[in-house]
Amino acid sequence: MKYKYSRYNWFFEYDSHHTVVANGFTGAMALIEPKYIEIFKKYFQYDLEIDTFLEELDEKVIENLQHGGFIVESDFCERRMLQFMFKCHTYSKPSSLTVVPTMACNFACTYCYQDGGESDCSVIKNEVIDKIVEYADKNESHLFKISFTGGEPLLKPNRVIEICKRVTEARAKHGRLFRADIITNGYTLTEEILKKLKSYNVVSMQITLDGDEETHNLRRPLKDGSDTFSKVIKNIKLAAKFMILNIRVNCESGHDKQFTNVKELLKDVENIRITPAYTRYDHRKQEEKTRRNAEFLYSKLSYMPTEKCLSTFKPRIAGCAATNAYGIVILPDGTTCKCWHEISGVLKGRYGNMLSEHSNPISDTAKLWKWMDFDPYTEDSPCYECKILPNCGGGCPANWVLESANSCTQKEYKNQFHNYLFEAASRLLSNDKSQENGKEEK
Repeated sequence: MKYKYSRYNWFFEYDSHHTVVANGFTGAMALIEPKYIEIFKKYFQYDLEIDTFLEELDEKVIENLQHGGFIVESDFCERRMLQFMFKCHTYSKPSSLTVVPTMACNFACTYCYQDGGESDCSVIKNEVIDKIVEYADKNESHLFKISFTGGEPLLKPNRVIEICKRVTEARAKHGRLFRADIITNGYTLTEEILKKLKSYNVVSMQITLDGDEETHNLRRPLKDGSDTFSKVIKNIKLAAKFMILNIRVNCESGHDKQFTNVKELLKDVENIRITPAYTRYDHRKQEEKTRRNAEFLYSKLSYMPTEKCLSTFKPRIAGCAATNAYGIVILPDGTTCKCWHEISGVLKGRYGNMLSEHSNPISDTAKLWKWMDFDPYTEDSPCYECKILPNCGGGCPANWVLESANSCTQKEYKNQFHNYLFEAASRLLSNDKSQENGKEEK
């Protein structure tokens, strides 16, 4: 059988004693045995003479290289496979919705990409809820999901609970499942609300905590300027008893301890994971500030995601709910959009209405096809030749669709990708040492 090197191999010396290979397509990472290091340096590192390279290796090593995707069959095209998986996502049948129960919000976050609920405090209509339940009832997929966002969805908890209760009952009649998640600031949570949400299949929740008390209160105050930190911390600990929590930390350049402070604050809380993200201001035309934050995250925080924190080195297929042909966001009055960034603010977009005569969620097909045209795997895409394409996926589709980007939107991620590899390698080496110590103890 003929082989070729994967397009997405990485080769680097972790330190003077360890050499590592990684593959972005599969997410595989491996240590090279000392006796093979010079062979890998001579051939593998530069994609040279694969037949000669393989002749100098044991069969078991070749098998491992194949298993990890470091070498592939000569007629296999990794980019075609990535594009195939992306298209499967794009045209798969709908099995989820995003619902905005209210546009109102009680917070005045300094970086909010919406308008903070200042101009629109509408609450979801009964007729819209009826349409959501009808939509979920007709959906034939085994599992149907709803994501609730806002505004602040739990300013109207009874509306959220009603939707979840009715959809749960409608799906149960057909023996089908329903699950929901909520993005909330966490301020209004109570034990009673959490019990009801859990009973109607809300299984996870995202809450933002932006650092220690001083930092969080400066960035995420109430509308009247009051502090929110103490109550949010208290409610995170309460909510973690009922469901899985994702704690998001919006990181800012120059605040080195912002993320580590959150890790320390929540070190004893079970049922959570912590996800760092860079604070975005590009919706306010402050691209340089956004760039600095992204660079800060990718260069200085890449080594931090361990234990409860989200892993950094992993393959991902491009796209999101917005690039799915059937993915929709439903607003309180029944109007629809594709992307969460279009809910309000400068990128606001509208595509149709659930209450229209034909109940067509998407009637503006011209806008729809802008999303359907997003494909970082085509030959004319600036992403096509990029080595980190399997891990980056072209970045956020909104950058290309809503802001008409025509060049790489993930330069900082690309420039700092080696930090991600080193962070992943450190965990690999740590596991390897643990296994060696375990053998010695036996």
